[in-house]
Amino acid sequence: MIIRRMQVEGGFLDGLDLRFEPGLNVLIGGRGTGKSSVIELIRYALDIRGQSDDEDAKRSREQALSVLQDGQVTLALDDDANDLLVSRSANTEPEGLERGLSRPLIFSQKDVEAVGLSVRGRLNIVDLFSPDSTAQRAVERRRVTQVQSLTTEIRGLLREADEIAERLGGADSVRAELTRAEARAAEMSKTSQQLDQKQKQLDELAAQGAVLAVRADALRRALEAATGYRDGVAESQLFGFGLDEWPATGGTTDLLSPARAKLTQAEKHLDEAHTLLTAAIADIETAVKAVEREKAPLEEQARTIRRDVEGLKEGAGAAARQLANLREQVTQLDALKALRLQKIERAGRVQKQRSTVLDELDQQREERSAERQRVAQMLTNSLAPSVRVKIRQAAQLGEFIAAITNALRGSGLRYNELAPALASTMTPRELVEAVENANTAFISKTAKISGDRALRIATQLRTGGTEALIGIGLDDLADFELLDHADFKAMDELSVGQRCTVVLSILLQNPDRILIVDQPEDHLDNAFIAGTLIGAIRNRSSQGQLIFSTHNANIPVLGEAARVIRLESNGKRGFVLHAEPLDHPKSVAAITSIMEGGNEAFQKRASFYRRFSNE
Repeated sequence: MIIRRMQVEGGFLDGLDLRFEPGLNVLIGGRGTGKSSVIELIRYALDIRGQSDDEDAKRSREQALSVLQDGQVTLALDDDANDLLVSRSANTEPEGLERGLSRPLIFSQKDVEAVGLSVRGRLNIVDLFSPDSTAQRAVERRRVTQVQSLTTEIRGLLREADEIAERLGGADSVRAELTRAEARAAEMSKTSQQLDQKQKQLDELAAQGAVLAVRADALRRALEAATGYRDGVAESQLFGFGLDEWPATGGTTDLLSPARAKLTQAEKHLDEAHTLLTAAIADIETAVKAVEREKAPLEEQARTIRRDVEGLKEGAGAAARQLANLREQVTQLDALKALRLQKIERAGRVQKQRSTVLDELDQQREERSAERQRVAQMLTNSLAPSVRVKIRQAAQLGEFIAAITNALRGSGLRYNELAPALASTMTPRELVEAVENANTAFISKTAKISGDRALRIATQLRTGGTEALIGIGLDDLADFELLDHADFKAMDELSVGQRCTVVLSILLQNPDRILIVDQPEDHLDNAFIAGTLIGAIRNRSSQGQLIFSTHNANIPVLGEAARVIRLESNGKRGFVLHAEPLDHPKSVAAITSIMEGGNEAFQKRASFYRRFSNE
């Protein structure tokens, strides 16, 4: 993309009509003439955030609004042979700014300083050299959301299985009591053939009643689930799927019309779902009543027979009731055992489904890291031997440590000690899978902690939920290093000027984006400007557009500027005094007078250089 023209109506730069060329464009002029204002209006018109903190972004916006006042800035752009016109007034959104437009990289001097020290900033610079990853980031977010949703489902199934296991805790004692009750019942049945016959009837009725009890229990669970589904649909019906009205500034065509139609159709399907669920609930309730009707006469018949048995032998009725009750309990326990297995099996299936998505997520992150490694190697080769770029894969642990710390709060564990130990020895996926599968041996061995602590960690995480952990991506770290004498030094060991040297050198290797820098020379010495920066500018100028504001004559002269733009001010308004090629007499005069300190000073320096360069 190329910025062809900039026009301003109103404010300090009212009437500005400025044309840019491909290659290097240099803004010169005294202080207060509007050099930085031009750059800030470009940033404002294209809605580009600052590279440093939010406070600086706020100041940039305030400066643009102060310059613009109630006026309007308009930019004419060339984007792959397409002509675009973007305009923006004070406190409005840009008009004509297309989504996906490759926007310029704009750096103030503070941005250049700060971005080198920022972990996120260095990684962002590396990512600038790769194709736009917006779509890939959206895919990654969808996968993370899917993984978190599946993890929630797994946690619910495992919790239900644990609750059933607690209910099954006394199953052995119930079975033992049933065995004893059956033995007593068998002994009593020997006293009378009639009692034996009655007992057989009771056994048959008890067996039938147990089956009906299982049916009733299953129907009640189904009724509860169906009612929950219907309530969920009813909640969705209450709020609907409406979208905000299409903004007036978005054009006359509502691009969301197809989506609105589909959402309306979805709401109709919700109505159908609610009707079907209500019908299903009615069917289940009918089945419940049928089972209760079938069970009532059996219970009445059993009571009658038990009274007869009690008449035959004292205590026989109590034993029969106990036996029937125990058999019913055992039947229900068997049903619960089967249900627990179903929950565990379903959790396993969901885990496999999640594993597939996690594999895709891991592959996507691996590919992104490999691309960053490629970019780092390319930059290192291009800037050798002075600058080196390295990528440490998945080395950012801060988010993972914070999530573990938060999950372990209130557990009584030393989470400030344990969180780094866990995060540095296993991935979020490994930790979550170990917690879900109760694999405390893995946690203990990998993190080198006791089995008791591993169990307490797993219990706390399983109870509190692992959704916040499973989606965390351990991002890479980008290291920028500068050769200082015989040693490479990291960014935090460098001076401000050295950091700017590294960042600007790297940025100038990217030919695909317009690079706009406000006074890059502030912390750079002339040796670096002439020896390193100028070479990078020359190489870069032939491939893309650069816009620099500067007070240093070396940049336009040695950088062979395509256009020199001299700004001037009368105190109330800034304006372009002239904008010409580098070799135009006006450009030569401006550089000589403004940047070289006047023609006499320039001539004296030239004579000095000639005299001593020949010795």
